[in-house]
Amino acid sequence: MKLTQKQALLMQLGIFVEALEILLAKRHDYSGSDDPFGNFRVSESTDGVPGWKGARIRNQDKFSRRRNIMESGSSKVADESFTDTLRDSVNYVCIEGGLEFEELEDVDAVAMLMAKGMTLPEIAAKMIAIAEEMS
Repeated sequence: MKLTQKQALLMQLGIFVEALEILLAKRHDYSGSDDPFGNFRVSESTDGVPGWKGARIRNQDKFSRRRNIMESGSSKVADESFTDTLRDSVNYVCIEGGLEFEELEDVDAVAMLMAKGMTLPEIAAKMIAIAEEMS
């Protein structure tokens, strides 16, 4: 089945929204502090592996799982669907990017560049506007 433009947009926005919900819940459980990447920094202090590399390795695991599911047509892990794995990949890409941005000199400028100077409510409104254009 080939997706239409509207179906693809709805699917992608749905993945982003669900990925963000999962990210925030897991961030609470894993980091448990004001540091959004605290759990990734543990590998820096214990193993000498930069947090961004840890996120990339975790994402490579997710990529391998998705590839294997697509090639075999099945999954043996009952409590993690293909879609769950896809959402995790989206989050690991964002986590890796955040950790890489921290190594740049002006983190605030980079964050604003990524958001094109928009506030959180403006970003949400922009996503709604994009979705409405496709309706």
